[in-house]
Amino acid sequence: MISDRPGSGGTYRVNQRGVPMLDASYSQRPYSYRSGLSAAAPAPQLNPMLGLLASDARHSLASALLATEPRRPAYLEAWAVANFGNELQKPSWGIDDAVPIILGINPFFAPPQIMAKNEFSDLTAGEVMRIRRLVADAQLMGDLRERFRPHEFINWALAQHIPVPESLIKLAASRGRPINGYPNPVEVLQGKYRELVEKAKAELAIRDGKIAELEAEVRERTVEASEFKRERDALEAQSKAVTEQAEPAEGPTNLAGMTRKYNFVCMLFYGLVKALYGFEFGGLKKPSFKKLLGVYENVGMHPDDETLEKHLRHGSEQLARTAKSPN
Repeated sequence: MISDRPGSGGTYRVNQRGVPMLDASYSQRPYSYRSGLSAAAPAPQLNPMLGLLASDARHSLASALLATEPRRPAYLEAWAVANFGNELQKPSWGIDDAVPIILGINPFFAPPQIMAKNEFSDLTAGEVMRIRRLVADAQLMGDLRERFRPHEFINWALAQHIPVPESLIKLAASRGRPINGYPNPVEVLQGKYRELVEKAKAELAIRDGKIAELEAEVRERTVEASEFKRERDALEAQSKAVTEQAEPAEGPTNLAGMTRKYNFVCMLFYGLVKALYGFEFGGLKKPSFKKLLGVYENVGMHPDDETLEKHLRHGSEQLARTAKSPN
């Protein structure tokens, strides 16, 4: 009876005695999972029988046949992984450095002679040799130099659709290496700076608009203040003229003369106030002296409304009496 059994190297068939049989539907991993990478491009098909067993199983089978202890290659050990930080500090890589690094292996533990020796017995070594051939072809065609800077090889590998560890790409980009499709910190900072500059320009434009509005309002208020000042000066001049006329003349005067002068000044005062502010006695509504008091306060005088009413009413009465007089 033939049955399928899953294995670490793929799916294989066994007969009723449990002996593996060749099956074209088996699948291979690109290389050993101990390299830390699982998304590499598929390796070319080699001997189909090699895909039936994982690396450990093949070594165990070989050791059993040769009656020797199984021995793992050093590049498959956990302590043989590449230190991307140290590798990126190198000014340049060669083919013996770049290929193991991109597979997550420390180049010291993956010399070409060891990888070539294990090419057909270990998938990791087979993948190393496959990529080495691609790099050699690129150097022959002039796409890569004999020694190249780390970011140049990473960009070439990305262009060839060779999976590159994300941690290696981000670390290279963070150190300012120009990696295609990955912004470096300088570009990120420049973008943030441009955003801040545009935001500041927008805020300044808003503030400039507010300043222009305030300046226009100040100009309007200044014109209004000038007009009020002219009106105040005119009122002050009129009040001064009335005050000078109301002052007693020097020298001896009689009571009748003083009375005539007082009556005349009151009439003048009443006529001026009536002409400017529309004061009128004789109506039912008592006139307001608030505006007139404010004018006097502007020139430093503080008469009360009773005094103003007394003189204005006297002037009103004298003016009425004069108008009725035949002379």
